[in-house]
Amino acid sequence: MPTDEHEGTFTNHLREEKAYVFFEQNYINKNIVLCFSDVRKISLVIKECPGMEYFITNESLSYLVAVNWYTIEISGGINLPSSKV
Repeated sequence: MPTDEHEGTFTNHLREEKAYVFFEQNYINKNIVLCFSDVRKISLVIKECPGMEYFITNESLSYLVAVNWYTIEISGGINLPSSKV
């Protein structure tokens, strides 16, 4: 899905659960992970600083969301209804 249209809202459609956000995995940032008690709050933070590349997963690692400057890609155990997003 296009990042421009959905970055500020797409996590609102996920179920409430703990989630982790991490960034590029080079030697500088490989140990930096943000923890959110509710995945739905991530978009509130991220929409204030658009254009970043980041990844989101949950505690059980059942899905991975990859966000870059042009697209949001999802793999694993979540589906976002296209009519809501």
